[in-house]
Amino acid sequence: MTRLLALVALALAGALAVSGCAAAEPDAATVNGDAIARSQLQDELQAIAGNDAYVQSLSAGGLVVTGAGANSLRSDFVSLVLGRQVEWELIGARAAGEGLTIDPSVEAAARQQVIESVGGQEVFDQFPASYQDFLVEQWATALAVQLSFVGLDKVDDATLEAYFEDNAEQFEEVCVRHVLVATEAEAQAVEAQLAAGADFAQLARDLSTDPGSAEQGGDLGCVSRGQFVAEFDDAVFAAEVGEPTAPVETDFGWHVILVTERRTPDFADVRDQLLQTVLASADADFAAWLAGAKADADVEVDPRYGTWSADQGTVAPPTTLLPDPLSPPAPPGG
Repeated sequence: MTRLLALVALALAGALAVSGCAAAEPDAATVNGDAIARSQLQDELQAIAGNDAYVQSLSAGGLVVTGAGANSLRSDFVSLVLGRQVEWELIGARAAGEGLTIDPSVEAAARQQVIESVGGQEVFDQFPASYQDFLVEQWATALAVQLSFVGLDKVDDATLEAYFEDNAEQFEEVCVRHVLVATEAEAQAVEAQLAAGADFAQLARDLSTDPGSAEQGGDLGCVSRGQFVAEFDDAVFAAEVGEPTAPVETDFGWHVILVTERRTPDFADVRDQLLQTVLASADADFAAWLAGAKADADVEVDPRYGTWSADQGTVAPPTTLLPDPLSPPAPPGG
């Protein structure tokens, strides 16, 4: 999962029964002077609380989300949600400061990814329309910021195809065989037999200790970069087609590798996964920026929801959890 997907998955993970008081109330938090209204937090939590399918999917995924009271969630979980709202505020400020606009293609991509992240169209449709719009807006803003790290502001076909052509090496595929043995001496013996004319596939069947590929003559299929451990990956993409490599050591043992084919797929063949590839290429820079932004941010949190931890970049839950149901106490006169 890319960083963007992790942010949204956590941002959705919370619910809270809403106080009925309409009087003035304190902010849930402020981020560099900008407020996250208590009502904003409660609106999101109430929307989640009303979507039984989503709450059940969170519980099925192993998250401890429900409190003892009816229609309530744990207060430590609510603190986590507020922490993710702090992240949304920082992302929104970055977008505004950079003058980023949301292209329709980015909004459409964000909508589809939100739908997938919550468990599909049927689950998404159970959220109120206003909350659906909120999710898409937040996700699209984060997507626009992440894309800015690779110099893109759209994800339509023309833009993606141009990116594909400019970064063809990222999408190169190689078809690979290998022989895996325990020691360097054994790998050198394999190398010598190949130099003397032995058949690579037969040596793999006879000698390789890789149970997944030995019977197939060492065939690992055709893959793109990043599919193997780093040492193996580096050797594969540096190898000449048809020329066995010198022995390569990884945590699995010693490998002699043969690249049988090198190819670049057509744009149409990678169109569906291209956006994720683009986001992955921006992920490290985006994550580093966000971590720095959280560390430097001036964040104040209403104590009922916890305290801001600059070191962790999260809202730490209150020391004493609020009793169920988890509606915060009404302000005086409420």
